[in-house]
Amino acid sequence: MVTHTMAGQPLRVPIWFRLFALVSLLWNLLGLMTFLVQMNLDSQAIAQMSQAERYMYDTTPVWLNWVLGSALLSGLLGCLLLLLRRRQALGMLLLSLVAVLLHLGYVFGVQDAMAALGVEALPIPLLVLSWAVLLVWVGNFAGERRWLH
Repeated sequence: MVTHTMAGQPLRVPIWFRLFALVSLLWNLLGLMTFLVQMNLDSQAIAQMSQAERYMYDTTPVWLNWVLGSALLSGLLGCLLLLLRRRQALGMLLLSLVAVLLHLGYVFGVQDAMAALGVEALPIPLLVLSWAVLLVWVGNFAGERRWLH
């Protein structure tokens, strides 16, 4: 389905939007693959962790893993919908952002990842949060420009 302008002309979507949606889809796919590896660690892999990493692993409640999985799956689906230019993308991306905020809030607020792991624990979560916010913003932007149908 092609969206049209008031004059009946096809609405052109910039290439940067399609590239952003594709890169974001791959980003979320990579995150999901990392999550699946993390959920299937064997005792040997856990034994090789530092004491701080084992603390974080051992004190992570099961429900928090579900929150993280939800963030990744809704982000992946949101990016796919964004790539397909569907307006349902925004709802999925918002759900992903909320789940990311819940996950990081627990990890840094309750588990105190900074105290356990140090400043090195900060860059990747900040990147994840920034990307999730950017995805919601781009989804809103695309909706306002009527790139989504």
